[in-house]
Amino acid sequence: MASPSSPASASAHPSGSMESAYHDLFRDVCPCVVLVQQVGRIDYFCIGSVIQSEDNSTFILTQSSILDSFTSPTSLTVCFSDGHEQPASLVLRHDLLYILRTSFHPRCKALQLFEGQIKHSFAAAVAPDSSSSIYQILGSIVQKSAATSDGDELGRRLQTYDQSFTFVCQYDDCGPNMQSRLISGPTFNMESKALGIVIGDWEHKHWPGGEDGKTINLEDYIKQGFDLKLCLAASHLEGLLGSMLGDPDWRKALKALGP
Repeated sequence: MASPSSPASASAHPSGSMESAYHDLFRDVCPCVVLVQQVGRIDYFCIGSVIQSEDNSTFILTQSSILDSFTSPTSLTVCFSDGHEQPASLVLRHDLLYILRTSFHPRCKALQLFEGQIKHSFAAAVAPDSSSSIYQILGSIVQKSAATSDGDELGRRLQTYDQSFTFVCQYDDCGPNMQSRLISGPTFNMESKALGIVIGDWEHKHWPGGEDGKTINLEDYIKQGFDLKLCLAASHLEGLLGSMLGDPDWRKALKALGP
């Protein structure tokens, strides 16, 4: 199999033990994601990440563009990986991200955030197939730091390039707002840990400086039909959630928001 950092490997069909490993991975991580949909707007849906689920509440991180200016923030539903749907409400907004609260759902689980340095490796994500179904995306981490690159609007506003990495996959679906439906969705390593969350698509395709000193030309991925996702690393997601909730112990702060 090709190296994880080469275009050919980003969507290489797994076989043998790798196929089994991916099967186990997706079975394990699918309960960590939901589909978020705007009520009454068929095409307004995107992925969401379960960041906490205990006591009487489940909290979801998702993109704020799931709502348009004509819609009440309470008119959202979430669909869990087992097909169960229930209403959700907005509890907190920070720039272009939302935290939603919904009733506790026993068959979902919170993300396990990766601790450590991001490396070039195989990775995966869970993407919306429709407003009620999801499917697996295979890919790889090709930039373990995006500090010298330019990304999209969300990356600029969050000012997170030195805290980000690039995930190469094949998924280009956007909602009516022209935002990727993958924004706020997790990227996983093969140990089912969330390496980070997607925060946008790349606009510029060249990164001037790999770890070996050679220029990484991301245009090669584009020519072969791949998509480049800018992701916020898990370690910095912890800090962002702490900032959003005004408490470094954001899990404790979320509990305080419960009913």
